[in-house]
Amino acid sequence: MAQNTNISITLTTKTRLEKALKNAGVTDPASVTNFAITGRLTDGDMQYIRENMAKTLQELDLSKASFKKNILPGFAFEKCTALTAVIFPDTIVEIGYRSFSECIGLKSVFIPASVVEIDTMDIFYDFWAFAGCDALTRIDVHPDNPVFASEDGVLLNKEKTELIKCPNGRQDDYFIPETVTYIGVSMFKGCTALTALDIPASVTEIGACVFWGCTALTSINIPASVVKIGCNVFRNCAALSSIFIPASVIEIVSRSGYDRDFHGCPAIITVHPDNTYYTSKNGILSYKNDINQYKT
Repeated sequence: MAQNTNISITLTTKTRLEKALKNAGVTDPASVTNFAITGRLTDGDMQYIRENMAKTLQELDLSKASFKKNILPGFAFEKCTALTAVIFPDTIVEIGYRSFSECIGLKSVFIPASVVEIDTMDIFYDFWAFAGCDALTRIDVHPDNPVFASEDGVLLNKEKTELIKCPNGRQDDYFIPETVTYIGVSMFKGCTALTALDIPASVTEIGACVFWGCTALTSINIPASVVKIGCNVFRNCAALSSIFIPASVIEIVSRSGYDRDFHGCPAIITVHPDNTYYTSKNGILSYKNDINQYKT
């Protein structure tokens, strides 16, 4: 199949994406590897991309494009597995739910200054905007963005007190800034190259599912500053051999029982003897006030 590269098209109310591509001489949308769009994109245009170009489109320049209410719609590029790069318009204010979900070829994302919201769907379970982007190595944010920031390719809030998302494809060690107090939901979920992590004493809370699927993680340090640990934090951490719970922890959230929260994690759990709420027996976590509620 002959490839079409560097195609530029303009959308109008009467010329939608399919027609615009044909006007540009493209008879097979699956032949397009990179192109630029000018004009307003509709949900129908995005669906056309997903249905006809998902396995071939690599680069898309939307710098002169626009969306309704300046929102990149949910599922915009879901399962566009060949996509490696997208240039956003500097008018976009929100990245919708699962916009890049399962874009396994996506390598880097630059978030413009205008973006003030990234839809995370259910805050207790996942950061869905980039779920399944296993090749993603960097998330960079324009320095003038009022809500988000990036440091070393990792997404944080503007104040750098909350870690939001580490790209799944990151290969290097990551050092958490000492400004961070909260490790956000699913922050390292799916980071299969992460082997060890020291959490600084500034952190007080570890969100749900933070290390889920970190299959190479062998050691982690939880400081005495941490008071809350979310559910499913260590699920499927297959290489983790030990977890130490400090005396400061007053809540370890479980939504389905510790047997599921630690499923696939062989770690021996020990608890500081001065912890008021938790203890361990033979490497198994339990409540002090109910010796029968064990993690198994």
